[in-house]
Amino acid sequence: MTKKYVAIYGKNGRIVSVIADSEKEARQRIREQLDRRGRRQLLKRWQDDGERLKTEEFCTHRRLR
Repeated sequence: MTKKYVAIYGKNGRIVSVIADSEKEARQRIREQLDRRGRRQLLKRWQDDGERLKTEEFCTHRRLR
């Protein structure tokens, strides 16, 4: 089932979120997002903190106004 995963560090420091089918896929996508110039320090911080994730609900459709 597709979910929204959020990379966190510290108490609840949000780094980035991704949509993925599994935690394994989410971690890979997050690593790809953070393994870029200017973001590698965040990647290291997240990895040093155990690559923690949390899930959030997300809507697959948008409301029309």
